[in-house]
Amino acid sequence: MAKSKKQPPEKWESVGKNNKFVRLFVEQLESEAMNQLKPRQRNLYTYMKLQYSGKETKNNPQGKKDYFYFNWTLANKKYKLYKNQKTFYDDIKILNEKGFIEIVEKNQNLRQKNVYKFSDKWKEIH
Repeated sequence: MAKSKKQPPEKWESVGKNNKFVRLFVEQLESEAMNQLKPRQRNLYTYMKLQYSGKETKNNPQGKKDYFYFNWTLANKKYKLYKNQKTFYDDIKILNEKGFIEIVEKNQNLRQKNVYKFSDKWKEIH
């Protein structure tokens, strides 16, 4: 089977520095679970997908490709998503409850990064 050719981004999609992208599928975007999220929670989920590499690297938590880090510093300083830490953690909780992510390690009280993985439990929300 021939390898598919990479499709470059449209000029309105990128400034050409980094062609990294986030995969979002229509079924998930139109799901009942996604419709129950607030816009800021959808935005948080999108940035969490940006953090996910999908392959094993030395930076993966516990060396597992399915695991990724996402913490308050990323949300607040790098991505400028939140000003209130409580709102950030409340939205993480909602994403977990709606089946978009699973909390693998909750290290908030240890002042270490929490470890997450994506979940397909959102399909069960009706």
